[in-house]
This record gives sequence, structure tokens and C-alpha cells, in this order.
Amino acid sequence: MRITSFVVFTAICYMLAGQISLAAESDFPVDDFLRPRIDFWKKVYTEISIDEWFLHDMDDLSIIYGSVSVDHTLSPRMRTRILNEKKKDVQGQLKKIILNKGQNLSPALAELFKKIEHVKNLDRLMYNIRTQQGMSDKFKRGIETSTKYLEKIENIIEREGLPREIMFLPHVESSFDYTAYSKVGAAGVWQFMRSTGRLYRLKQTYIIDERRDPMLATEAAIHLLKYNYSKVQSWPLAVTAYNFGLMGIERAVAATKTSSLSEIIKNYDGRRFGFASKNFYVSFIAAVEIAKNPEKYFKNLQMAPAIDFMQVALPKSLAMSQIGKVLELDMSTLREYNLSLRPIVFERDIALPANFGLKVPRMSKEVLIALDKKMSEAEEFKPISKKIFEPVIQKMENTSMVVPSAESAITQTKFDDYINSYNFNIVKVEQDLYKISVEIDETPGHYADWLVTQLATLSKLNGRSIRRINLGETILLPIKDEKISSFNKQRVEYHQSIIEDFFNNYRVAGSFDYKVRSGDSVSRIITKNDIPMWLLRSYMKTGVQLSAGEVIKIPVIEEISSKL
Repeated sequence: MRITSFVVFTAICYMLAGQISLAAESDFPVDDFLRPRIDFWKKVYTEISIDEWFLHDMDDLSIIYGSVSVDHTLSPRMRTRILNEKKKDVQGQLKKIILNKGQNLSPALAELFKKIEHVKNLDRLMYNIRTQQGMSDKFKRGIETSTKYLEKIENIIEREGLPREIMFLPHVESSFDYTAYSKVGAAGVWQFMRSTGRLYRLKQTYIIDERRDPMLATEAAIHLLKYNYSKVQSWPLAVTAYNFGLMGIERAVAATKTSSLSEIIKNYDGRRFGFASKNFYVSFIAAVEIAKNPEKYFKNLQMAPAIDFMQVALPKSLAMSQIGKVLELDMSTLREYNLSLRPIVFERDIALPANFGLKVPRMSKEVLIALDKKMSEAEEFKPISKKIFEPVIQKMENTSMVVPSAESAITQTKFDDYINSYNFNIVKVEQDLYKISVEIDETPGHYADWLVTQLATLSKLNGRSIRRINLGETILLPIKDEKISSFNKQRVEYHQSIIEDFFNNYRVAGSFDYKVRSGDSVSRIITKNDIPMWLLRSYMKTGVQLSAGEVIKIPVIEEISSKL
């Protein structure tokens, strides 16, 4: 999910106070233009696996040239090479059809011509071929696992008066993978980016990430969608805005002078309105049609039982090993029930704070009271103190980061290289006043949280509103001298969590040289290659500054096999 607009949270809360139903019979209209697109995505979701790819026209999704088998475990460059060769084969066939003007064709070419003869300009097809990986295995698995929380999600949607179909949107966002984590840092079944998660009050610390909690993230997603609808008064547009951003959709409506999504797709040429955004709504409708009748599309479905949990407040700070022992629950169960806890909590046996709301399988009141007594009597967890965050006014060189234990195969030295690419310099201006340089993925809200202050205080100190800040910008912060260590620790742990999460899900398989072109920007490069900015910067000698003609290395990312 990509959000480009800034929404004042108090305004959202005010709008949400009303309980007017937003659902209607024709919430999700489908016309003749959209239907072929929906049918295409139904094929992607149900007919081909992740080891198969469609070759199709990018604009007319009714044109599928065929499918090709490519092992998903191959390196990205090898897959691309194979698929490009298949594209060239199709281009060659199209060229023959065009040269022969559709006449005197071989049986194979005649069959291909039937698929494209309705196209007025056949020449445009030559360079409009796209490949789409199949998702039938992922979608089936998503159908089976969705039932863990689907009823609870539906209850929230019904309570808020939104159309019932919205509960199937996670099939598009994450295939209902409760541990989903994208290359650019979107997390959970609703795929919230960090900044949007903060906007909707999803707590994110070194040990907690509420974007991963299905219930809390659903509440946030519904509020976001509800706000989108209040602004555009159209569910096709509100759903598309979930991917493209509300400001982007509002610009598209203004430019085309229509609220018809079909007309916007046909006529809007906004630079960021690409294939994914154009197809977000139709892929959602495809998912709805499948999820409403999954037995029609998949055999031998094994639906997961619903998660029935209760929440208990920890009487004191306890490590997960202590909690598991007292509750007689294994780590896998605690992990499954407490999705908001980052993996590092279980891998390093990190203590949870007192009063943390721990989710456990439902149990009787008598059993709960007895277990609460046992937890109260347990010795409070006291981690070994290790001074790794020096309260000094300079770049911190030793952050003692923890290498993820998955298949990332990343060394401690390389891990330190990533964190040391950040500029954590902090300069003392006067007593209790410091200045820092804004880093990647940092927002004013982070500084306010880490310093336990208000945005208004930070804005006043800097003599302007700092609701929007830019990478590398210098800002003043009211940090008490004795709190420097705490601020540094929270700041570094934030970035540490981002890098840890990435390498728990992906590996860097290598890199390739890229010659910077005129007009290139770091933003454009990371979007095109689907990589996080912090990772690209670690490969660049000049930070995030680019010069035309410069050759930079771009890392190649692979999803680790256990996540496929």
C-alpha cells in the first residue's frame, strides 16, 4: 500500500464519529471495460502457479499470448533473461503477422492472430508485452489461512458500515500472509508502510510493530478506506487510493474531469499511475469473486480454524521464555497469537514491559487467575546491561546489531556496514538543545515519540511547521543532556529493526552496474528496482547524490525460500 497524502488524524476521528452506512447495492460496479481485466486476474489467481508466467499485453488484458514455466527459485537475473527471450519470441510472431497483414499465416500464427485481430494498431503490440507471475498457490494458501481472523475482520467492517467485500482486500495486498513484509517495508496483511502506520496510531518500537496485528491493522485500514470514501464518494476510487494514494486519485479525477475509474484508466497519463495502480481495483474484484466461492476454483481446501484469543496484562516485565514456561505454551503458539511482536523478541528472548497486553488461547477464568498469580511470583526479568549507545556528539560507530537468524547469510560486518551508512551525527547547540540531520524513514512523529513531546513544540523550536521534512535536512531538537543516550538508542534501534526485518525476509543475491541517465533520481531508481533506499545508499559512494553518466551498483534482492 502506498499513501502519498497527509491526513490530519484528529480530522479523521471527527469524521469517523458518524455511523452512517457507506455500503450500498452497487458499491463495486463492473463495466465492459473492466470485466476482461477482472477475468485476467482471476486466471492469475487460480490457473498458474508462482513457477508460471503469463505473457500478455500491458493495456489489453484480454490478450494473453501464452504462459511459460520458470522456476521461482532461479535468480532474478536468470528469470528476467528467460522471460525476455520469450518476449522476443512473441515479438517475432507479431512481426510476421504484421508483415503478412494477417494473411497466409501458419496455423500457430493464425491462432495468435485471432487473439489480436480486434486491435486497430497492431504495431503498438510489439513493445507492449508484459509478464505476470502466477499466484494460484499463494492465493489458495491465503484462502485457507484467512479464516483465522476473517470473521473478526468482517465484524469490524460491519460495525463501521463499510461494504462486506472490503474484508477480502488483504488477498490482494498480502495473500492473507500474516507475516508479510515487502521489500520496501510494508508489513502485515494490510501492508501498511511505517509512516502510514504511525498516522493511524499503529505503535512501532524495537519490539512491537502493530502493523502486523490483524485486528489493529484492520481498524486502521478501515479508517483509511472510510476517509478515502468520504473524499471521493466512490468505492472504486477509494479502493484504488489505498494503493495509489488519495492525492493521486484526486489529481486523476481533476485531470480527466470524471469519477469513472474506467475513464481514468483509459485517459489519465500521470507518471506514477502505472500498471499496479490501474489494476488494483480489478484485482480486488477478482479476489472478491473467488473468495466468495472458493470451492469453484480450488480443490481440497483446508481452512484454518479461527483464532480464539484473550488478552492478559503482564503483571511485570517478563521474557518470552519465562512467559512460555508459566503459561505452558511453546514459542510457536505465543508467536502465532502475538503477531505484533517482532521476530527478534522470540529469537533473543527479549523482555516485554509490565502491562503489555499478551494474547493467549482462550482459557477459563479460574485457570487465568492461577496463571496470573504464577507470573506475579516469577522473578522480574533483568537483561544484562551492555553499554552500546554512547551519549556522544558524533557518529556512532558500534551499534552491535544482531544478525537475523534466517537464511539471509549476512555477516555481522556487512550488517554493521548498513547501519554505519546512516548519519547519526548529533551536534550540541546549547544546553538541552541539539541539531540532527534527518535520516531515511524518519518523520517528525518519530522525534516527538522518542522525546515524549508534541509536534507543535518541535515546530515552534524550529520556527516553522515541521510536519514535512526532507532527507538530509537539519532540524533542532529539545533533548535534555541526560537523555541523549536514550534518544540515540531509540533512533538506532528504529533503523536496526528495519534492516533486521528486511533480512529476515530477503537476501541480497548480488548486484549489477547501472549507468545513471539524465533525469534519473534515487526515488525513480528504487521504485523501478523495488528496493529500499537505505539498501541502495549503502552501495553508493556519493550517498544519494546522482550525476548523469555515473555508474552505480544496484543490489539484486531475492525472497528467502522459507517465505515462498
